[in-house]
Amino acid sequence: MLMLLDVLNKHWNKLGVVASAIAAALAGFLALPPVGLTDAAWSKFDVFLITLIVGLWLVLTNRWKLRRHVRYWWFAALLMVSLCIGSVLTYSAILDEWTIPYWRDQRVVIGSTRKPFAVEQAKLLEEKHLPADNASLLQKFSGRVTDVWNEDEIAERGRQLEVIYVGTVFLLASALISVLQAVYCSLRRPSVSSPLEKSLL
Repeated sequence: MLMLLDVLNKHWNKLGVVASAIAAALAGFLALPPVGLTDAAWSKFDVFLITLIVGLWLVLTNRWKLRRHVRYWWFAALLMVSLCIGSVLTYSAILDEWTIPYWRDQRVVIGSTRKPFAVEQAKLLEEKHLPADNASLLQKFSGRVTDVWNEDEIAERGRQLEVIYVGTVFLLASALISVLQAVYCSLRRPSVSSPLEKSLL
């Protein structure tokens, strides 16, 4: 704990800058979950979350920063990159399945079970040879998702999307930090370890 506080005390002014840069990089391809917070609030939360992540990783990067540590960082980088790729693909697939665009590219979370009245309305649309897909049905109900799908399913899916999104941000930030630290260690000159340094490894 003392090491953590000491490192953060020395580098706290850099955390916000680094976190903001990482958040800006992630914002280009990772869609925000359309639940809970507004887009602006989610963006601020991303910076806050990534600041915490960078702060935690800063302890490790400050502790293991020599050339002899490079293999460990490349292993960590490979692991984190593999995990974040899987997480991004999973999040994107679930976002496409559990949400639909409704207004000005804004997405809304839907359920899997339609309510009886919504089922009847879908049948009427089909009888009239009109589209009866989820987007068309939502338009008919003026965007009131709880009139179409089960409220509990919508709430549960929303919570799961939030959890997966936060986990994906963590893995993306961790992967980037691991790769950068691996490159940094690989570019350092080999150093001769003192007996004390060897005992700390």
